[in-house]
Amino acid sequence: MIHFINNKVSIIITCFNQELFISECIQSVISQSYNNWECIIIDDGSTDNTRSICEKFELSDARIRYIYQNNNGVIISRNNGFKLSDGEFIHFLDGDDYLASEKFSFQVQLMKTKKEIGICYSNHKHFFHHKNISVQYKFNKLPVYPLAELLYEYDSGVSIPLHSAMFRRTIWNLNDLPFEESYSGRYEDWVFWVNLALKNIEFYFLNCDFAFYRIHHLNFCNNQFEVLRNSIKAMIFISEKLSVTEKEKFLENRQIFFFNRYQEYLNSQAGSNKFLKKIINKFFILFKNTINKVRYFKK
Repeated sequence: MIHFINNKVSIIITCFNQELFISECIQSVISQSYNNWECIIIDDGSTDNTRSICEKFELSDARIRYIYQNNNGVIISRNNGFKLSDGEFIHFLDGDDYLASEKFSFQVQLMKTKKEIGICYSNHKHFFHHKNISVQYKFNKLPVYPLAELLYEYDSGVSIPLHSAMFRRTIWNLNDLPFEESYSGRYEDWVFWVNLALKNIEFYFLNCDFAFYRIHHLNFCNNQFEVLRNSIKAMIFISEKLSVTEKEKFLENRQIFFFNRYQEYLNSQAGSNKFLKKIINKFFILFKNTINKVRYFKK
C-alpha cells in the first residue's frame, strides 16, 4: 500500500550548475495559485552558486526542501526526489525551466474529477533565453493510449516536455521508481514515456500553455552529435522491451530517422563544400554498418 497525502503535489526539481535560472524555476512553483504542494530540490553536485540560492528559498518557505548530492546524473536525481516525496500527484521540473501559475490548479482539479487519468500533460512554449521571447511549440497530440506514437514519432512530431505533465502517484507500484536506473544516458525521457505507455496508462491532453522549456546555449540538444549518439543508445535499450517482430520494425524505422536527420544537419553545415559532404556521407555508411553489427550481436 502506497501512503501519500491526498491532493498534495510533490514537485521534484533537479539541477546542476543552474545559478542563472534556478531562481525563476523555484519562484514559478511558489507562485502557483494551488497551495497544497511540497518542493524537493535535488542538487546534483553543483559547483556554482546554485546551492546558496536554493538554501535561501528553503529558509523562506517550509514547503521547500533542498538536498545536495554528489553528481549522479538526472535519472538518479529524479528517483531520489521521488523517494522523499509523499504527494498524491508527482511533478518533475528541470532547474532551467518554469511553469505558469495556474498549472497545478487546473491539473489537480482535472485529475480529481477524472480518476481514470494517470497522466495529464499540457501545451507548452519554448522560451528563447537570449532573445527573451516565448514561441508556441507545435506537436502532435497523443491518443489516450499512445504507445505507437511514442515509439515511432518521438522527436518527429511527438514531444512531451517532462514538466508539462502531472502524474498520479499510483501509476507506480510500491517498490517502483519512475526512471529506469539500468539505463545510463540522455534521451532518458523517451525511455520513461515508453515505459509508461507499455503499462497502458491513460494520457490526457490539457490545451493550455502551462509549461515553458528554456532554450539556451547549455542545452543538451545544442550538441547534435551527442543527440545522435544518445538517441541510438536509447533506441537499442527500448527495443529490448518489444516483441521480436516489433523490435526489428522499430529499430529499422528509428535508425533511418535519426541518421537522416543528423546527416541533413551536417550537410547543411558543410554548405557547398562537396568534398566535406562526401566525407560525411562515407562516415554515415560506416556508422550505420557499426550500429547494425551491434543490433545483431545483441540478439
